[in-house]
This record gives sequence, structure tokens and C-alpha cells, in this order.
Amino acid sequence: MFLEIPVQEQLMSVLSGPGVIEKLNYRFTRQKQDENGIEDVYDGRLYKELSSENGFLSNPDHISLLGNTDGVALVRSSKQESGQYIML
Repeated sequence: MFLEIPVQEQLMSVLSGPGVIEKLNYRFTRQKQDENGIEDVYDGRLYKELSSENGFLSNPDHISLLGNTDGVALVRSSKQESGQYIML
């Protein structure tokens, strides 16, 4: 069984809401409490790499999206009895 959830209208609604530009610019304007601490997703190795000079996320017009499935597996492995799931 496949479940298809169109997200285009949802994204358009969320991204056109009040204060969205300020929220999207937060990654450039935030003040860290501890320079060596991991305080947000922006402090992770991959996010830092993508945000570095010439990285995809160094451009303020580019954004990253995070999707949550609340525990629902997107794909089940071929060994159903094992209970292993592969998240995409």
C-alpha cells in the first residue's frame, strides 16, 4: 500500500505566513550560548558543511526541510518478520 501526501499546497501556505522571512533568516542571525555546544540542528557537521562558503545552504534563498513521520515507516524491508525498517 502506498500513501501519497501532496505537500505543495501545505508548503505554500506555511511559507506565505506572517513572520516566515524572519524565521528563515534565523540560521544567519542566531546568537549561540556556547560556541562549542550543539544547540540546534545548525550546529551539526553536515549542516555546517552545507552552510559553509559555496555550500548549498550558504545562499539565503535556499532552505532545508525536515519531515517527520511520527514513527510510521516509509519503507519496510523485504524481510517482514524481522521488523527492520529503512527510512528514506
